[in-house]
Amino acid sequence: MARIEFKGMDAYMQKLEELEVQAEPILRSAVFVGVGIGADAVRSAIEAIPSGKTRPGPDGVADYEKQAMLAGLGTTPIENDAGFVNGKIGFAGYFMHNDRKLPIPMIARAVNSGTSFTNKNTAIKDATRAMKLKVIAEMDRTVHNEIEKIIK
Repeated sequence: MARIEFKGMDAYMQKLEELEVQAEPILRSAVFVGVGIGADAVRSAIEAIPSGKTRPGPDGVADYEKQAMLAGLGTTPIENDAGFVNGKIGFAGYFMHNDRKLPIPMIARAVNSGTSFTNKNTAIKDATRAMKLKVIAEMDRTVHNEIEKIIK
């Protein structure tokens, strides 16, 4: 019969228990890093959208639309939803233009999907797809670094 022998098992179990207690803060820090990278990528994508006009047209967006999207870009607080720690990047709020109150998420959807008088501009969608692997890698690195601090 095989025999398994462990030395220092009490210390190892203590580290595992400490890791269990620190699991949510570790995950929150990883999600925080991921959301930050994502928000930066979306902000850069918005800034790269062609503008410079007073009215939206087929070849770009109006200056007020671009400014509204930059102003309304934000993140949600990081929360634990039944064991799933997550945060979101999106648009919120309203923007005043010509005495009209326009919802910023509607402006972002119109730029992304296009309208009857503008072509769609998928810069935001493309940026989120492009940054996905980077976000995963940075979140993974953050989790591993935090675990290493506890296990040492």
